[in-house]
Parts: sequence; C-alpha cells; structure tokens
Amino acid sequence: MANIIKTDIEGIIRELNISTADVLYPFYETIVNSIQSIQERGTDFKEGEIIVEIKRDKSQGELFKKYEHYPISSITITDNGIGFTQSNYDSFEHAHSTKKIKIGGKGLGRFTVLSVFNRMSINSITKNGDKNRFVNFELSRKDGLTVPEYKDTDNDISTKIVLDELNPKFKTESAKYSHEMIADNILSHCLLYYISNNVPLIKVIEDGMTINLSNQFVPHDFIKYKESKKIKQY
Repeated sequence: MANIIKTDIEGIIRELNISTADVLYPFYETIVNSIQSIQERGTDFKEGEIIVEIKRDKSQGELFKKYEHYPISSITITDNGIGFTQSNYDSFEHAHSTKKIKIGGKGLGRFTVLSVFNRMSINSITKNGDKNRFVNFELSRKDGLTVPEYKDTDNDISTKIVLDELNPKFKTESAKYSHEMIADNILSHCLLYYISNNVPLIKVIEDGMTINLSNQFVPHDFIKYKESKKIKQY
C-alpha cells in the first residue's frame, strides 16, 4: 500500500530539469544530508561515519567498452546520524519542506534524486524514548511514498539509503565516472566541511576497493591564493 506524497512528483521533476551532466549531483547532496544528520545527532565528527557503496550494471558490457566503466546500477549510503525521527519523517513526507531553510535547504532533495534514480529505499534506526526504533519505507517515481513500517530494535542508530533503478537516459553519462572520480567529486562537493575540519569519516567502496576521503584531502590542493586580513579583533 502506498501513501502518495502530497504533490505532483512528475511535475516537480520536470521543473527541476536535471541534465545528464549533473547525473551524480543528487547523490552528492545525499552525502551532505548524511553529514547534517550526524551534526543533528550531536555526535563528535570523529565518531561519525558515512559508507558509500557503488554497484555497476555489467549486463551490457559491449556497449560501454569505450568508457572503461559500466553504468551505475545503485548507490548505497549508510551513516550513523540521527536518522528518520518522527520530525524528520514528517518533513520528508511533505514537498517543499522548510525544515532546513535556515541552512539553505529548499525541501526538494528527494525529487532531484528521483530525477536520476527512479527509486530510493530507506531503512533507519532512531532513538525512540528508552528504546531504538526501526523504520523502513520507499519513495519511487512511479508509486510515490509507501506507508512506513515500524518496529522496536536493539540495533545501533544508523540509516541506510539505497538509490537504484537508474533512469535510462543517465546510463551512458554514469559510465564516465570511475570509482576515483566519484570520490574526488564527493570531496569537492563537501570541501567546506573538510576545510573547517568538521567532517565525519567518509569511505567510498566499489568491488571491494575502499577510498578513505580523509586520506585524499590535501588542503593546499584547493588553495589558489591566500591573503590575511583583520576584521575588528579577528
């Protein structure tokens, strides 16, 4: 049974008009959401962790020989942030949510995801009084938002989001992105967090190979020029 999210999903996707060149932009924004979730939980960033797992569609290998990589079939993001508490789920359920307006959020992130991936599946464990609560639900371009299923659990707080069913028009473009390029782009997209040293551990995994972004970040690589100024006492 599905609870269709209270808006015209296809209409919003058309207005967003995500180009093939921006195929992974919604995914990078999902990483930012994970960082913000860890912030919201109040966890020391040294204890925060985000694991990204990339899977490829190898069923049409001959068509993608010139790209050296296969199209992306799914991306899984797992974090130990605050997760889908009742407040966060209520925000997710309504289009144009204002929950993150103070930090520049427009409440449209999940629709940018659905522009590229036709489905996102969410499993989240959150604090619920003296117990932890597990919730799972899906949002798809075709069926909208499913009714969430809840149960108590003894497992630790965490959230896993699976982005899959890549829109066919993005397949060729996604094959241009290697494991290393994706890791570098996440680093660039989250650069301000790295520069301010307020970022959790982020690992990008593909075919058993792991890239630790903390080992990839060299501040001097991103500085074009440097100038010191004093503003009042600062």
